[in-house]
Amino acid sequence: MDVVCLARNGAFLGHDAKEYVSRSIEEAEKMRLEIIRQFQGVPDLEEKLTRLARERYDSIKTRDIPWDVYQGLMRGVVKKILQNERNSP
Repeated sequence: MDVVCLARNGAFLGHDAKEYVSRSIEEAEKMRLEIIRQFQGVPDLEEKLTRLARERYDSIKTRDIPWDVYQGLMRGVVKKILQNERNSP
């Protein structure tokens, strides 16, 4: 892999591109496991989801995604992760 172009944050070249992809995969898996851990047995997913989305939203550096859009994206990600976990053997 020679180049990774990112939507908002520029690009990485060569070794940095490979490292970025590996780091992204690792971080995505950490997030997946954390969501499964945090949401198992939670009776009110919406309240917990809103809190998690707000924490993550407040920590991002850019504000090019409005809060309501970000919240909807997080809702979809969390629900899909939980659905996949329930359906896995």
